[in-house]
Amino acid sequence: MAIRNNLNTLYRFPYYFGDYYYLNSGNMAFELHDLPGISSPGMKIFTFHPIHLYLNTGNIAQYDNAKKDAAYKSRLTGHRNPEKGVFTLFMNVIDYMKENQVQSKTLYDIYQAVTQDHE
Repeated sequence: MAIRNNLNTLYRFPYYFGDYYYLNSGNMAFELHDLPGISSPGMKIFTFHPIHLYLNTGNIAQYDNAKKDAAYKSRLTGHRNPEKGVFTLFMNVIDYMKENQVQSKTLYDIYQAVTQDHE
């Protein structure tokens, strides 16, 4: 979706999955096949925050607890989740893409394709 004014154009791309939203949703499956609509056709834009990948965040309380130690790597390491979490899901996405030869693109790639179509 493009929003235009006299000076600029803002392009909005809908996200299929956002880790922070997922952590707040209460759904803690962290399995790719459990994501609603994952098998439906169409592009899926995933967003993963580096901190949630590093912590393998399993729930929002774990993340909130880790924030106090965010500036101290030695302490932050102690907050890493050994169970299923965001990193688990991220790796499931990567593995699925490799096994099924799913093409990936960056948001910049998508932006370039959209803007070329509208020039």
